[in-house]
Amino acid sequence: MDNTVSLASAVSLDSVDAAGWEEAKRVRGEFPRWVVIWSEMRGMLMAWPLFRAPRGTVVMSISAMQLIADMKDVEDASTVKIAEH
Repeated sequence: MDNTVSLASAVSLDSVDAAGWEEAKRVRGEFPRWVVIWSEMRGMLMAWPLFRAPRGTVVMSISAMQLIADMKDVEDASTVKIAEH
């Protein structure tokens, strides 16, 4: 087995994971009502609402832009609309 190849693969995975954690940190800063992490095992961002939402709600995406769009959809769907009288 060539250790150089596996070391290069490990380095590239480390940089992907580091970038993923940085994206999670950025999204978390913009959306404090969410727990946002980078899942190294899944290779994607994951987010759980800290507000009242249907039990088991989790948003996952490999793209921060898509994750944010889906998070906003959950927020919109979870907002209680009060009828005006």
